[in-house]
Amino acid sequence: MSYIINNSRGQIVAVVPDGTVNTTATDLALVGRAVTDYGTYENENYLYLLENFCNTTAPLQPITGQLWYNNSEDILAVYGSANVFIDLASINYVEAQKISPAFTGVPTAPTAATGTATTQLATTAFVTNSPALAGTPTAPTAATGTATVQIATTEFVTNSPMFAGVPSAPTAPVGTNSTQLATTAFVTTGPAFSGSPTGPTVTATADDDRMATTSFVQAQKISPVFTGIPAAPTAVSTDSSTQLATTEFVQAQKISPVFTGLPQAPTADITISNTQIATTRFVTNWTNAMPSMSQQNANAVNITGGSISGITPLAVADGGTGGSTQATARTGLGLGTIATQNASAVAITGGSIYNIADLAVVDGGTGASNATDARTNLGLGTISTQDASAVAITGGSISGITPLPVLSGGTGAATQSVARTNLGLGTISTQDASAVVITGGSISGITPLPVLSGGTGANTASAARLNLGLGSIATQDASAVLIGGGTLNNITVVNGYIQAATVSSANAQITGGTITGITPLGITAGGTGAGDYANALINLGAVGITRQVIAGGGLSGGGALSANVTLAIASSSNGYGNRTVSTNLPSGGSNGDIWYQVYTL
Repeated sequence: MSYIINNSRGQIVAVVPDGTVNTTATDLALVGRAVTDYGTYENENYLYLLENFCNTTAPLQPITGQLWYNNSEDILAVYGSANVFIDLASINYVEAQKISPAFTGVPTAPTAATGTATTQLATTAFVTNSPALAGTPTAPTAATGTATVQIATTEFVTNSPMFAGVPSAPTAPVGTNSTQLATTAFVTTGPAFSGSPTGPTVTATADDDRMATTSFVQAQKISPVFTGIPAAPTAVSTDSSTQLATTEFVQAQKISPVFTGLPQAPTADITISNTQIATTRFVTNWTNAMPSMSQQNANAVNITGGSISGITPLAVADGGTGGSTQATARTGLGLGTIATQNASAVAITGGSIYNIADLAVVDGGTGASNATDARTNLGLGTISTQDASAVAITGGSISGITPLPVLSGGTGAATQSVARTNLGLGTISTQDASAVVITGGSISGITPLPVLSGGTGANTASAARLNLGLGSIATQDASAVLIGGGTLNNITVVNGYIQAATVSSANAQITGGTITGITPLGITAGGTGAGDYANALINLGAVGITRQVIAGGGLSGGGALSANVTLAIASSSNGYGNRTVSTNLPSGGSNGDIWYQVYTL
């Protein structure tokens, strides 16, 4: 009987007839019954599974869920529902992805509250929402004259500022001789110069009451060291020029700053939760430490454990069931009771199934819409149409099965001799009915075999002889036949042999014909022991017919023995009375008579 091989979902993968090996349904050899070298296939299957079909090329007959180790790239792959092998991520690969991951698309995450300083991922909203810088943050220094949204470092601010607009500053008292910015009011207060007054230009580091020439003043613009509280016009937040950046401008840059280049900042520990700026390293470390759920996209959530509770049932129109119990969910989806059954144990108790495509054999069907084609597709022969209680096998052979026990109607053996022993059969069971040879033991308790079938029709000797038409002579031994009555008719004796035509078994009469070719019956068996007349006489000690009876002294008479011979006592004898020599007993007689009985042969 063929093996029907199902997968874990109850689908038929292959039907393997007896004595065959299926190597086309899967990458494993599916072995049928009675395959002699099945052990080779079985052990190779184990090896293939252990090594995950290790090869440089993919398996030829993969099934969903099958693993393949690509030894040319040291990658383990799984055969997915899209009918292709998908590489599985190794631990090293996963760990490597945590190092400077390159996100694609528009990854999102919850925005932490302003001031949060934990390992939570920092979104763009968090970073641009009035960051409070701490420590000593740094940034690239823009070139002198830059007027963009680039952040201004202390180096940029103090590097030979180029004032624009109408910068203002506190006016120092007359006579002030310091590094304080000289306003127009300071300059015009006091002496009123005219023309183009000149004077020696002191060194840039001079700090006395000498007059400052324009050269000295211009030199002071190179890396000036401001004191007091110098002020200047505040440029708009988008200004990116050589205009002096005031504290107001710098503070404004903290509101949604747009960094360029490669700005850097100290990386906080993922446990920190304050206003410190979050670097890319901080964001990566925080992302790697987040639960797996937070790393999923909203349109591709995969929940592999735990529980979901306390939510309003999702309506059918929104892709839910609209129910909070199994029963109401099935009702909302228009499902019947069959929906509660497992695919591997469906029980249909009513209704009808029609207008469906024939279910393929690999899917657990027959691939046919009639019984004949179904049996053909399933590899079934004509024996599959027979009832188990009335199987008729008309040809072929049966092999490779476990002997059927005697209790189940079998012999419990795989050889003829053991089968006969288990069935309690003797050697007579091996003989043909037309040539039975019984060499010992006894036969009893059977129905007498009729005469017409070669038996006697009786269960006693006398009844058997009666049915066979045998008389009492049939019970006598050939060496001691005693005929106590009846007649022997129409027989001929030739040279001591009885010739008879027929012998009647009913009364042991031989009425004619001849008996020839037998060994002469011995004298002790009632015969003569000879095959001719003369030797018979000799054996019997008889006198031949040519012999004479001679009367001796005291007797008279005599003669040839061919007739009765009378011997008389001679008158001169001492005896008295008559002397008779005959075959038959004489009649009458007197005292003193003597009778000599002779036989004529």
